[in-house]
Amino acid sequence: MPKAIEHVHWPDAPDLWMPYAPAIKVRGGTTVYLAGVTAAPVYHHHPHRPEEFDAMPRDMEGQARAALENLKRGLEAVGADFGDVVTADRFVTDLTDQDALNRVWAEYFRDANDRASGSARDRSALPH
Repeated sequence: MPKAIEHVHWPDAPDLWMPYAPAIKVRGGTTVYLAGVTAAPVYHHHPHRPEEFDAMPRDMEGQARAALENLKRGLEAVGADFGDVVTADRFVTDLTDQDALNRVWAEYFRDANDRASGSARDRSALPH
């Protein structure tokens, strides 16, 4: 059976654009779980070496792009792409520039843009 991803909305839902679907139904395909990524290099030393993080972007657009490039590499490693993603969680530390995040997100997810949920956090991978 070929994979099908269906975004399910309530039968009486109003006709307006939503950045997410209340339910997602998947039929067929293979399930793959990806580790969470940030703008930080995926492969780095533990304990952390600060110089490995020097090239990380400091702005929302740059961090979003770097994180999604890291995610893309994981997807490619399993033979998938952003269209195969069923759901994705976004954790951000500052929502004042979420429009930049949404623009970059739309570049990568295109028609799958409604598969995200988000949460604001007060910490990030960047040292304070």
